[in-house]
Amino acid sequence: MSSSTRKGLRLVALCLAVTVSFGGNCDPKGPDYFDLIDGGLDPTTGDIFGRVTVDGSPRSGVMVTVRQGTTVVDTEVTDGNGNYEFLELDPGTYSVSIAEITGADCPGEQAATVFADDDTQVNFACTTAQPQTGTVTGTVTVNGSGESGVAVSLREGTTVIATTQTGTGGTYSFTNVATGTKNVSITAPEGATCEDTDEDVTVPAGGTATANFACTRPAAGFNITFGMAVPGYCHIALGDSRTYGGFGTDPIQAGASYTFSWTGPGTVGGTTRTGTLDASGRGFDEQMINQFGTYIGMASVTVGGNTETATATVNVTSAQGACQQISSIRFKQGVVALLPDDVRPLGLRPVAFRYVRPWGDPAVPKIGLIAEEVAEVFPDAVLPDAEGRPYAIDYRVLTGEVTEAVVSGGARAIEAALAGLAESW
Repeated sequence: MSSSTRKGLRLVALCLAVTVSFGGNCDPKGPDYFDLIDGGLDPTTGDIFGRVTVDGSPRSGVMVTVRQGTTVVDTEVTDGNGNYEFLELDPGTYSVSIAEITGADCPGEQAATVFADDDTQVNFACTTAQPQTGTVTGTVTVNGSGESGVAVSLREGTTVIATTQTGTGGTYSFTNVATGTKNVSITAPEGATCEDTDEDVTVPAGGTATANFACTRPAAGFNITFGMAVPGYCHIALGDSRTYGGFGTDPIQAGASYTFSWTGPGTVGGTTRTGTLDASGRGFDEQMINQFGTYIGMASVTVGGNTETATATVNVTSAQGACQQISSIRFKQGVVALLPDDVRPLGLRPVAFRYVRPWGDPAVPKIGLIAEEVAEVFPDAVLPDAEGRPYAIDYRVLTGEVTEAVVSGGARAIEAALAGLAESW
């Protein structure tokens, strides 16, 4: 009910009181009424009214209480529009409060001063309550892989408030965690060491705090073997000689990090490189050289806290033809034919390509042949890997076979020409 409506009702009530007590007629809009007010019949009480809303929308059915001191004067329930009112209160100081609204934050008890023949408005503008809890989650890894079954504890101060274990993939989660600073700790997985075993996090209201733990565990023993490709050297062109070596692990340590370094009398540029083993646990390295002599390549593979090393020796001489080029399509990318598809001299297809790491530097373009294709026409010039697949091209053998094919082809052409001439005679 609006203030003007309440005042109008008071006028009517006052007129009725005057008519009953003194007789005659009373017009609430006439001069007699105002004369009576001036004569001391002015109402001596006031009202408190207001509205309860949640996020700006009216909330009905909310209990509203008005007190004077500790004494409850009256209670009301908000109507369909969220309105309430307390009428005919004696002038003085009051307090107004509302019952708790589930899921909402509302103003607390509010003071209201009532004056004679006046209205005092007290509204309660509530908002949706913000979550007071959040989530703590994270992952425990060993050697980069998620570790299940790791005990995880959540503490507030020194008090453990929750425990769990990591599941598949090494993940864990605590839900409905009170906001604020918490501590997450783990029990180091068996046989592993961790960078940290506890971490402080701040849990946000309605949000997520994350604590990850990285651990390492020495790998079971493994061996490094050379032979993929067999350590050797190439004299490709003047000033472009190199020594190289392929190596693997047994059992396979796919994705393990490795370091390969070379020593010798004529190394050119950097002599140490790092990388990761491929899905078959293999790696490869090559070193530019400019002198003959003995070169030693050392491979070092690290898995967890375990590092294994092995060395290979390559004796580089002036002999030509010791050149094996890693040429399988498995180790190449971006292959582009340099001649039309129907043009293959002696069945060979020259291509441009880039090596795939770790078999070469992808930034350096190369020109050559593909071992699988050479094997179809000159199989003796192709060297297999340990599994019998085409791996490298022995250009000494290939050059000899190509030369023989050219000479043989030329001889046959001459013989055919002579036979033709003989027939024409």
